[in-house]
Amino acid sequence: LDAVAAVVHAWFPGQEAGHAIADVLTGAVDPGGRLPVVFPATSGQHPGLLNFPGLDGEVRYGEGVLVGQRAYDRLGLEPLFPFGHGMSYTSFELGDAEARSDGGEGFVVAVPVRNVGDRAGTEVVQIYARSLSGVPRRLVGFQKLHLDPGGSITAAVSVPADLLRTWDVGSGSWVSPAHPIPLEVMTSSS
Repeated sequence: LDAVAAVVHAWFPGQEAGHAIADVLTGAVDPGGRLPVVFPATSGQHPGLLNFPGLDGEVRYGEGVLVGQRAYDRLGLEPLFPFGHGMSYTSFELGDAEARSDGGEGFVVAVPVRNVGDRAGTEVVQIYARSLSGVPRRLVGFQKLHLDPGGSITAAVSVPADLLRTWDVGSGSWVSPAHPIPLEVMTSSS
């Protein structure tokens, strides 16, 4: 990877794959896709290896909710490419985020986004809840934006209350957090 300028990965591209990849490689269009999975930096970094090969021929799936990016965050591992990673031919700048009630138990996070480059491009604003029931970061909302050069918009990312609840085994029900939950705003390139 250190010897190439870029990597393009096409997920299930279909019959127009050649045209789509050529358009991205030539710069005719901005790459708009983002990774739906985590790519480990090494084969030994995969969190599933914590429970493999198991004991007496039985593998225990002990990760629980700590799968994908959550596991890397919990273990302090830096993957090669994190969940949601993606690049653009332009650059974006985020303003200060503000959260407001959605009128119910959830809320909306407003984030000003500006395309500071000289080309149209795609960015994804991601909202994460921090330290929620032992999970270092939980994706609770996102919004994909396409902006022309110099264009700006305020992303309004909805965060439903259900995404902040956790399952309580003792009561057999979903419970809301008893304390304020810190939020983190990220983008696909951060």
